[in-house]
Amino acid sequence: MIPEELREKIGTVIRKAMKRLSHRILAISVAATHCHFLVELPDDLKEIRRIVGECKRRASMAVKKQLPGRLWAHDGKYKGVDTVEHQRNTYGYILKQKDAWVWSYKEDEEEDEKG
Repeated sequence: MIPEELREKIGTVIRKAMKRLSHRILAISVAATHCHFLVELPDDLKEIRRIVGECKRRASMAVKKQLPGRLWAHDGKYKGVDTVEHQRNTYGYILKQKDAWVWSYKEDEEEDEKG
């Protein structure tokens, strides 16, 4: 279980890791037992697993003192988004996750506008 007070840290680490790896992330949610994110990745399952694994590893390391042991289940589900409608629906679904910390790319845009 991911405690509520660590969800933002985990989500932020994943978001920043994706950005460092040059992948645009549009939304992320971190709840007690799982996380969802909408990110632009190559159409190559092996590469997707490598990228996501690296981001999950970084998140685990960031909270290792508070959450020793295994944080993530092995692998995960990876669903491609092939249409604009599917992207919009997925984006909305992620942002509406109950009892989760959520982030959207719009937060970065708002920060850019502020200065």
